[in-house]
Amino acid sequence: MSQTEKTVPLTLAEATDLAAGLVASSAAESGIDALVVKGRYAAEQGLRPVRTASDVDVLVRVDDCPRIIKVLERKGWSPRPVDPDDAIFPHHSIPLIHPGWPCDIDVHTNFPGCDAHPDAVFDALFARRVPAEAAASPIWIPDATATALIMALHSLRTPRGDPELSDLQFVERAAPALVNGADLVALAEKAGALGALLPFLASVFPRTFPLGVSTFPGVDFAVDRT
Repeated sequence: MSQTEKTVPLTLAEATDLAAGLVASSAAESGIDALVVKGRYAAEQGLRPVRTASDVDVLVRVDDCPRIIKVLERKGWSPRPVDPDDAIFPHHSIPLIHPGWPCDIDVHTNFPGCDAHPDAVFDALFARRVPAEAAASPIWIPDATATALIMALHSLRTPRGDPELSDLQFVERAAPALVNGADLVALAEKAGALGALLPFLASVFPRTFPLGVSTFPGVDFAVDRT
């Protein structure tokens, strides 16, 4: 590199787009099924406010988690150092960092609120995959129903804040026009997420609310992640 040339740091939007393409192509080359979830893809589906994500979330099967991490480690990524608070507030994903990238890659095998076996959850979501593109690379993302499930579960964990601006209120407003309530209930049952999703279903899809469920186990699920 000449003295007149200099590198230009990636913006966060560029980094997350490139990282999504990187993890998807790395998974495909290794024979690993992977879903890129949340982020701008959920926003493009109309189920998340439009904003730049700080990381890329990818969901894989349990046995594929160490495999995809090893693949990404060969590309310079490494697990984020362990925080002592993790013993009290454990993460539900493994965050990977790279010294040259301003974003993380979060590798998930499940989501809080899904009580079915993680591989059963993955299979239920992966069966509803649709194609998308990140940095000119093909990726798989969940369809609108599966994204609504993921975003609702994620948002129910942080119910505080301005109700007009929260992700929970956003997905509550958007879902009725984009998702079939009965279809969402069926997916939640497969994922073992019906209990955690009950507050959302009762609010957004009252006609499909499972009347046979007499308890409200989802209440204990709504905790502040911070």
